[in-house]
Amino acid sequence: MAAAGRRGEQPLILTQTGTKWKLTQVKTKGTLYGVALSGKGDGLAVGDTGTGPLVVRLSGNRWKQVSVPAVPGGYLRDVYYDSPKRALAVGGVYLRSGGVAPLILSWNGKRWSRVTAPGDDVRLYGVTGDRKGRFWISGVDMERPGEAFLLSYDGRRVKAVRGADGAAPRTIRLQSVTYLTATGTVWTVGHVVDASGRYTDVVERFGAAGRAIEP
Repeated sequence: MAAAGRRGEQPLILTQTGTKWKLTQVKTKGTLYGVALSGKGDGLAVGDTGTGPLVVRLSGNRWKQVSVPAVPGGYLRDVYYDSPKRALAVGGVYLRSGGVAPLILSWNGKRWSRVTAPGDDVRLYGVTGDRKGRFWISGVDMERPGEAFLLSYDGRRVKAVRGADGAAPRTIRLQSVTYLTATGTVWTVGHVVDASGRYTDVVERFGAAGRAIEP
């Protein structure tokens, strides 16, 4: 078990072994938002330095910052650890226009590389996978906010999957996401904001075989 965040201006990671917690402060400026462990002493934590994305890796019982592509204004919010040779981290890039471009980084066991993602103003929040190289990413497309929005990635390309648009103005933000092996479905949770600014919790289900998102 692990938790990530910040202490002062430095990234902070808490890792549990048995009944004890170990505190690690990474020697750089920044904040960590997402963390994932493999169960075999490997793990990844992601965030940002304030100017670009930040990734820290657990190897040999030590957390160390690793190199990532230079993405000015970039940040990472979540990471899914599929295997020592495959992981996916998601977040965004702040634009001068005020929008946020999607940011997806892929790990092949040796280096991180940027994955091309669709959308000009897309906020990505969570990522999950099936341990077989397929990933699903939750978020919101601000150009089409009334539709439930999910990205799927098979290791080659990213596809957008959308739900039906509502009759009334609304914004659907899907945040946490998980894949259920037993049913082969992807479940996401988040909220809907109506035209009056009222929030309503929402749960969406996506068939991993390519079926549309369902409420």
